Amino acid sequence: MASLAALKEACMRDPSPWASLCQSGPGRALTYLLLPCTLPFEYVYFRSRRLVAWLPEVPADLWWMQAMLRSLALSICSRTKNQLLGLVSRLLVPSPLHHEAAPPTDLTKEPRSAHQV
Repeated sequence: MASLAALKEACMRDPSPWASLCQSGPGRALTYLLLPCTLPFEYVYFRSRRLVAWLPEVPADLWWMQAMLRSLALSICSRTKNQLLGLVSRLLVPSPLHHEAAPPTDLTKEPRSAHQV
């Protein structure tokens, strides 16, 4: 029964002059006309509230970002190092297939061009 009484009370109109102005036709028109002016202020207000709520967590978030950036940089460096070492090792140490297939060359002789052969 208490909830029914609360519902009836909530449904009753407020008799104050401000409430009657807001519910009238000119009051609604004024509300719609002022909406473009009030939206930027509401946006700034709620963004500033979110910023103030986030301020205590800033140091923890910055430590997390630093750890993420460090792990990303280390993984990029290790991948790059592995790829470069793989290329260098393939250039310096010939594979057995390439060594057997290539004819022996004498490095003491001067190379001949194709038209001298």
